[in-house]
Amino acid sequence: LADGAVRYAMTVRQLESSPAVIGKCWFEGTVFNETDSYCDDPCKYKVWLVRRGSETVALRWERIEDSCPARQPLYRLTTRVNGE
Repeated sequence: LADGAVRYAMTVRQLESSPAVIGKCWFEGTVFNETDSYCDDPCKYKVWLVRRGSETVALRWERIEDSCPARQPLYRLTTRVNGE
């Protein structure tokens, strides 16, 4: 969301009514920060745009600090789907 709020859920209905995880995220330059209700400790990841020519096709994440093993797989490589 525009205010940095994040919510995770398995369905859109759950996302709107009872998300499994609620948190906050923000950038400091190219460093992504997140705190959430799932993991006790906040995380920090360096983020790069992956480009193919002039088109951005993915985000690449490098862990700086994240002690939550369940969250770490979420931030590896995020690719665009169907040009969105």
